[in-house]
Amino acid sequence: MVRESLSGRVGTILQGQHGSQSLVRLWCRRRGDLIDLVRKLYRLGTVSDALNHLDDFEGLAATKPFVRPANNDNAEPDAPAFTLIDEKPLTSKALIAYLDERGIPAGVASSLVREVHYRHGDKNYFALGLPNESGGFEIRNPYFKGTIGNKDISIVPGPTGRVFVFEGMFDFLTAVARFGGKLDGTALILNSVALKEKAVDWLRQHEPTVIELYRDNDRSGEELAAYFSENLSQPTIVDWSTLYQGHNDLNAWHVNQQRGAVRR
Repeated sequence: MVRESLSGRVGTILQGQHGSQSLVRLWCRRRGDLIDLVRKLYRLGTVSDALNHLDDFEGLAATKPFVRPANNDNAEPDAPAFTLIDEKPLTSKALIAYLDERGIPAGVASSLVREVHYRHGDKNYFALGLPNESGGFEIRNPYFKGTIGNKDISIVPGPTGRVFVFEGMFDFLTAVARFGGKLDGTALILNSVALKEKAVDWLRQHEPTVIELYRDNDRSGEELAAYFSENLSQPTIVDWSTLYQGHNDLNAWHVNQQRGAVRR
């Protein structure tokens, strides 16, 4: 019974990191104990270390993602919701490992995102949380992306003459990491291209002289760039998507660059 319970936990935790769940379980049946598998994968010395490692990761997985609409007047009365339990400085080993996989130093992220614990249904989860302008959080972990509270843009203050615009949290964190831990301007994170009108309203109000756009290299990203050009005539708009051409977004290019550096 204990072995079956651990099998489920290990499969959930390791799937997507070291291969499929079926391969993990096949390895366990043929070559040894589940705890031994965790010890080998993470180079842990003792059974106690392996069990502690599993406890660090428990609570990452979530059910089918639900994103609360920006306009909650249209939401179904019985729509599922996330309840915020706690938000605190980033300490979770699991979330720090997730940041590392995405090429983001924990020291960079810790001043910009929070460790958010929340409830969905009868289960508790935790994730990285980026505060948004409605007092909610945009949340991310390796298995889930969603929103606690109302969907909205996020603003990270800085000099308003230059505004860096990103589609999502990890492109923003990537830029901060690559610029040495600080942007020379204000950051606007859309959190959804559906919020482009709200982003344009904010930009009109604050009148930057330069907008640096880090959009995705897909049709939605192209439409976003076109929308900005059509509706923001005054500032200079610099579209940096050619920098990471061949990659879906800035973070994907960044991770690829880091892997290439390691191979060299």
